[in-house]
Amino acid sequence: MSFFKCEGLTDKGLKNLGKGLKRLISLECMSLAYEKDVSFVDEYEPLTDTGMKNLSEAIQRLSSLRSVKVQFRDDAGLFSSITNESVKSLSKGLKRLNLLQSLCVDFGFCGILDESLKSFGKSLENLTCLQSFDLGHL
Repeated sequence: MSFFKCEGLTDKGLKNLGKGLKRLISLECMSLAYEKDVSFVDEYEPLTDTGMKNLSEAIQRLSSLRSVKVQFRDDAGLFSSITNESVKSLSKGLKRLNLLQSLCVDFGFCGILDESLKSFGKSLENLTCLQSFDLGHL
């Protein structure tokens, strides 16, 4: 699922997406890419940690997932509202995915710090089936 240049996507949209995802108990593969281009937008409402928390809460219920790709890329420096808390929330969701074999995560240019990687690293310890791991471009 790509939300490339979807300027209208907000935390509310991620919350609604999360509600639908929670019901997909047989889902094995999930890919979510979001990259914002606000060069022609008058008003910009950014995604925040709240949106990421809602999405992460949905992901942790998808115990059949074998592949997850998540990209919240910010080449323009506009996602200052996606912080270390977003990474911590995602970590909580991922650590419950015992069948996960492939994980790609990209928070490029979002200002993530070392402290959030501690919780992310801890979540990886639980992913004993993981065979492929990428922290860069999807």
